[in-house]
Amino acid sequence: MARTHFLLWVSFIALLAPLDLVAEWRVATRGDQPSAPGGMGAFAVNLVDGSNSARLMGVWFSAYQYEFRLVPNLDGSYSSVRQVVEQRKAVAGINGGYFKQISLPVGLLVSGGKTIHPIERAKLLSGVLAVRNGLPELRRTSEFAGTRGVGEAIQCGPFLVEQGRAVSGLNNSREAARSFVFVTDNADWGLAICRSVTLRQLAEILVAPGLLPKARITRALNLDGGSSTSFYFKTGQSELSSPGWVAVSNYLTVTSK
Repeated sequence: MARTHFLLWVSFIALLAPLDLVAEWRVATRGDQPSAPGGMGAFAVNLVDGSNSARLMGVWFSAYQYEFRLVPNLDGSYSSVRQVVEQRKAVAGINGGYFKQISLPVGLLVSGGKTIHPIERAKLLSGVLAVRNGLPELRRTSEFAGTRGVGEAIQCGPFLVEQGRAVSGLNNSREAARSFVFVTDNADWGLAICRSVTLRQLAEILVAPGLLPKARITRALNLDGGSSTSFYFKTGQSELSSPGWVAVSNYLTVTSK
C-alpha cells in the first residue's frame, strides 16, 4: 500500500511539473510594417509568458542592400536616435555600446574606417559586430580578426543567442529595457529593442517560434540598455519609434547602400 501511495504521489508531481516547465514566450499580437524596397522590414511584437509580458520592436534587412553604420556622439551633438536617423539619412537607428560618459566610450568603436576607441578585454565585452569589406560579421571578441578591412565596428555583450539557442547562464534578476543586434538563418541582419526583461528572458524571447515573419534568429548580441535604450525607424509612410531617456555616446544605424 505504501508503494502504491508513493507511485500515486510521483504521478501527481509529474502531472504538475510540465505546467511550469513548458511555459514559454509566445507571440500575442504583432504589427509588422510593410517591407521597404530592397529587402527590409520593421516589426513590433507583443509577447507573453504566463503573467510576464514584453514588447519588442526592430528591423531586419538584407546586407546586400543595406548596411550598419556606427555614429559617434562623443561631443553630445545628437540628442536622440531620431535626430541621428534623420540627419544621417538612415532608415533606422538604435542606441549603441557602453560608455562611462558621453565622451568616454567602452570597447571597440570604428566609424567610417576610423578607430574611435580600441578593443578591450573584459568579460562583459564578449562580442564584436563589424562591417568588414562591406559585409557584416558577428564574432566573439576572442575570434575577432582585427580591424583590417573594417569600416564599422562596435564591441559589446553579452551574447544572447548562439547557433539558434538561448545562451545559458544569463542574469535573470534585473529587468530593464534592452537593445541588441542579430543575424537570422536566412542571412538577414537586424537591430531591435525590448521593454522590459531580464537578459535571460530576452534570450528566450529571441528564440520564440514565429518571432520574425520569415526567419529565426541564430545569433544575437546585447548592446547598452536601460535608460539608453532607444529605437527609430522610418521609410515612406511607415514609422516606428521608442525614444530613450538620455543621449548616448554612439548610435548604430541602418542605411541604404
